[in-house]
Amino acid sequence: MRIAIDLRWVRSEQIDGISRYALNLVRHLLAMDSKNEYLLLGNDAILRRHIDLSPFENCSMPPFHLPLLSPQDFLRTPRALERLGIDIFHVPNYLTSPFQGRYKKILTVFDLIPFLFPDALSKSRLLWRWFYKTLYPARIILKSADTIITTSENTKHDLVWLLRISPDIIQVVRAGVEKRFHPHYEVTDQFRRTYRLPPRFLLYVGRQDPYKGLTYLVQAYAHLPEALRREYQVVIVGKTDPRYIGEVHDWINKTGLYSSFYFLDYLPDHDLPLLYAAAALLVHPSLYEGFGLPPLEAMACGTPVVYADTSSLTEHLGTAALAVTPASAESLAGGIQQMLQDMALRESYIQKGKVHVQRYSWETVALTILHLYEQFVQDN
Repeated sequence: MRIAIDLRWVRSEQIDGISRYALNLVRHLLAMDSKNEYLLLGNDAILRRHIDLSPFENCSMPPFHLPLLSPQDFLRTPRALERLGIDIFHVPNYLTSPFQGRYKKILTVFDLIPFLFPDALSKSRLLWRWFYKTLYPARIILKSADTIITTSENTKHDLVWLLRISPDIIQVVRAGVEKRFHPHYEVTDQFRRTYRLPPRFLLYVGRQDPYKGLTYLVQAYAHLPEALRREYQVVIVGKTDPRYIGEVHDWINKTGLYSSFYFLDYLPDHDLPLLYAAAALLVHPSLYEGFGLPPLEAMACGTPVVYADTSSLTEHLGTAALAVTPASAESLAGGIQQMLQDMALRESYIQKGKVHVQRYSWETVALTILHLYEQFVQDN
């Protein structure tokens, strides 16, 4: 088979969730499959900074210059793919041309956040407000797929319920946790000085959109006993989003605890494991997730997790982390206080997390998706 994978989402050195998923999938597919031919579509120079292709003879990067999410992309992609003579087109994000060519199309859907949290759309471009609020364009794109992959049963449910996609074409294949996340890191003083980390801290890793619940984290921290606030500060990691960060700063100013919050902006990917290892606790107050990778990565590094008991977080974290009521600062504060003060409870969650995260293997993900590819050949 000739399998094209759309990596145009990998647009810079800074890796977001979609890019990390796509790059890990490609790395593991190439490592286990020497039979099929892989065509990676994207920016050649950027991709080669992230993936060493030299060991793989069955991989190439053909020229593919259609700008992502452009009219040319939607209208010309099928013909351009047909000229490449591919059998399968896998898009690790569902935003692609709704038109079909003489190949099988696989779309990955992580979540339906823009449909479920439309308030955020008021700060998006007009085109995307129309796209998400009307539902029909997304439905047309998704119904053009031969198979849709989701990373959770929760997202599969949302696709069926909200966009009326047939469950028969949806396959749930949860994502993996990279092996570089493990509990054996030694956090050096140099690392702490580099990022000016406080001695002991609570950690949040992720975006700053309203649905991520950062304002509840601020309020919860203000509810903690003063002795705990003196001992623990809060470190917030994630690319600064000027659309939303103002509201977070406003809440911090209301509490009068601004000196307790540290904003690190985007952190280089290779430093994430050390940051998880340095934290006393990862707090994940998100109101909705299609998968929720930071809590699993933190568990793999031996850091306990407190999370909002909702959406796919419940599905993927379960009893391996401490669940609290979503959108409740009081409940979140109670969970944080428990985890910081009850050492036996804390240790039990550390151990449960280490065991639990072993279920999330990228080798298993790649093997499952490779079987999906091969199923198309058998069906034909």
